[in-house]
Amino acid sequence: MSGRVGAFVRGLAHDRSVRVLAVVADGPADEVARRHELSPDAARLAAEALVASVLLASTIKGDERILVQAQGTSPRFAFTAEVDAEGGVRARLSPATLPPVTRLEGHLAVIKWDAKRELYRGMAAIDNGSFEGALQHYLTQSQQAQGRVRLGARVDAEGRVVMASGLLVERLPGDLEPDDFDSLVQPLIGAPLSEIMAHFAFGQLLGSPVEVLERRPLEHTCSCSLERVERTLLSLGAAEILSLAEEQGQAEVTCNFCSERYVVDRARLEALAQEAG
Repeated sequence: MSGRVGAFVRGLAHDRSVRVLAVVADGPADEVARRHELSPDAARLAAEALVASVLLASTIKGDERILVQAQGTSPRFAFTAEVDAEGGVRARLSPATLPPVTRLEGHLAVIKWDAKRELYRGMAAIDNGSFEGALQHYLTQSQQAQGRVRLGARVDAEGRVVMASGLLVERLPGDLEPDDFDSLVQPLIGAPLSEIMAHFAFGQLLGSPVEVLERRPLEHTCSCSLERVERTLLSLGAAEILSLAEEQGQAEVTCNFCSERYVVDRARLEALAQEAG
């Protein structure tokens, strides 16, 4: 684990007629930008995509995970994020440098799975110009949910993520009619996200107190480790390990997800070769 800790909050408002999900992820998003050396525009795009990923993972529990993949055609980019039920997040975006992004086009894939099997797979087009619009479209078309999404990110001139937040307000079955819900959330459309999140931080949303049901930290985590690298090397067999030791003097592995670099020196390679038999 590393970097500043964010937060995910689940609650109810307006006499329990609406569900509220809120994400503050500037810490984890900044860690992603730092690890992958993203340019300011790429960092902002990755931060928005990470917030969307956490909102999409709001229903997972236990050992379930959500994988979110976005392929952009304009601009061309690839984004992947993984979120677990404990608030662990990891993500990457390539290329590391992008031009100013004014409109997005592409495709979004969401995969939910647990230790045993894939539980769900959904697809949606990114044709509404932003991850906010893509998530709004995904929830209404793929999930058949009536809700309103707001998300955004801001970076400084050096590419550090100083804000990455999001909010999902969803109508629950009950007395609130669809038209009344649309009227209720209308102020969310034009209001600055920073203002909305400031009110939420003080327990208020759309003129109603928020009943907080769950609050959990969000932190950048990755399942990579030196132990996993060594297990992979052991699977190569003694001859291949010794060949690495002789030809390269070490084995070097960089995690594709978090860019952590692992080096296994010659002495350790020789010990692993003996262990591999």
